[in-house]
Amino acid sequence: MSLPNKIKDFIVQCERALKKASKPARNEFLKISGICLLGLTLLGVIGLTIRLIANLLSGSPV
Repeated sequence: MSLPNKIKDFIVQCERALKKASKPARNEFLKISGICLLGLTLLGVIGLTIRLIANLLSGSPV
């Protein structure tokens, strides 16, 4: 398959996906937002913990 045909096929697939996509309901949006917030908070806590442990082991101030 040539490059122009691949690009055209990709665009057709994108258009099909966008036509099927819909706006999420309020409760679905809130659930997804809450899960994302929980994930970001968890990553922040893990990063902070690693940084504190590294600072404690190296003896440098926080």
